[in-house]
Amino acid sequence: MNWVASTASKRRLGKERFEFAESWACWRDACDDLRSAYTCWKGCLTAQRALAFATYRAALDREEHAARVHADAAERLRAVRVCVP
Repeated sequence: MNWVASTASKRRLGKERFEFAESWACWRDACDDLRSAYTCWKGCLTAQRALAFATYRAALDREEHAARVHADAAERLRAVRVCVP
């Protein structure tokens, strides 16, 4: 592998590592939001239960999306690490 290709590969590895760390942080934030929404739903008054459940479901959808983004970032990082010497 020549110097230019090696440098480009290392740059891509750095980019993928950054995106992996960023996606992990976003997923953890989504997990925290989900936990908070669940706690609110669990402890709310009966009159507020439908709204609290809708909020919980939205947080669950966001966490699921963040988990998928993070899984994709992990797969891209794994693929790049195989290619970089």
